[in-house]
Amino acid sequence: MTGLVKRETLSATATVAALVAVLLLIPGHYRVLPKFSEVAIGSALIVFLWTPFALYAVAVFGMIVVGIEVTILSRLLYEIAAKPSNLDAIILFWTAMELWLINAVVFTLVYWQLDRSGPAGRASGWQGRADFHFPRGDPADGVPDDWQPSFTDYFYLAITTNTAFSPSEIYPLTNRAKVLHVVQSLIALLTIVVLAARAIDVLGK
Repeated sequence: MTGLVKRETLSATATVAALVAVLLLIPGHYRVLPKFSEVAIGSALIVFLWTPFALYAVAVFGMIVVGIEVTILSRLLYEIAAKPSNLDAIILFWTAMELWLINAVVFTLVYWQLDRSGPAGRASGWQGRADFHFPRGDPADGVPDDWQPSFTDYFYLAITTNTAFSPSEIYPLTNRAKVLHVVQSLIALLTIVVLAARAIDVLGK
């Protein structure tokens, strides 16, 4: 591993550890997996991030976490529709914010590994069709000709997608990137508009 890839992987490792911590804070009523399973899966991903199989590990981890998100969202939406009187506004709002953060983090990892052959490909001067378009700015600002996006850029992409539900100055180019972007936006939309809004409404009453 080059120094650049190591720094990127360290950032991803810290992010996975934070994601597992957030998963562990989900209220017990809405838990999908036992806590030890989440810790084990997160630990396995951290190990694989330092191997050539990082892309496959992130793909599997991403599918598991998105599955958890969708399951929790389904439970919450059912309770909002069928058992509104049983809702605890604080727990609902807290769970919604956790899901929002989890969504941003997991898609950061996916975008980071998928685009431009992952961190190793970008560090070696990757050339080819990118999954996302990143504006490089004015060359007069000192942007090098061989600039490639970093982990922070993908985190920014995921956060802005979660917030705006649409591309900002960074937008998807390939079909797989567009599908991932749509999935992330839909989860974020349901989390904020339905769950968080409902929690605020309950608190107001």
